[in-house]
Amino acid sequence: AFGTGDSIAKGGVIAANASQSGADASIGNSSITTNTTGSNTGHINVHADNTSSIEALNKSMVQSGDEAVGAIIAFNTIGYPQSNILSQTLETLIATNIGTANPAKTSANITDTAVNAAGDVTVSADSTAANKATVTNETTSAASALIDASGSSMGGILASNMVNTDVDAFIKHTTVPAGTLSAAGDVEVSATDDTSIAADTVLKSISSTSN
Repeated sequence: AFGTGDSIAKGGVIAANASQSGADASIGNSSITTNTTGSNTGHINVHADNTSSIEALNKSMVQSGDEAVGAIIAFNTIGYPQSNILSQTLETLIATNIGTANPAKTSANITDTAVNAAGDVTVSADSTAANKATVTNETTSAASALIDASGSSMGGILASNMVNTDVDAFIKHTTVPAGTLSAAGDVEVSATDDTSIAADTVLKSISSTSN
């Protein structure tokens, strides 16, 4: 630069993504009888599948010939209600949960139901809730002058990624006497929680001067 002057570049990104979900499959207060009419018939299958997901990409780039400042605040949650940014920031800084949990629930059940199956009875619940977040913040200061060139670069990232799930599968009777469960084939009850978080955070702060 020739002469005197200031060059200041500042940038910021605030992003919040929240997913509230649930999957429920149930048979209740009923009576079920199946008959076989050939191979692979007469089965009873109760299945709940929760595939909720967040895929968030936040990028910030700030460049200046003198002072460069860039910041990103990013929150991505599954199973937590959306709260205000100030509360989320404070709770992230002191490493506590963001708000009150409201789990992404997945439930499969047969309740208070008499079952007489000519084949298999299967009750299953699966959750594959996924939280994938990429945050990139790059600040660059490239100061150039005949004499006394100066520059500074500052960058920051505050990010939180959370998943809260509740998965169950069951067969139960709450009445007396209890109902009956009869199956000519297998009886299988299963619950699988395969939730995941994949977080990629990149922070670059570069400052260079030349005279």
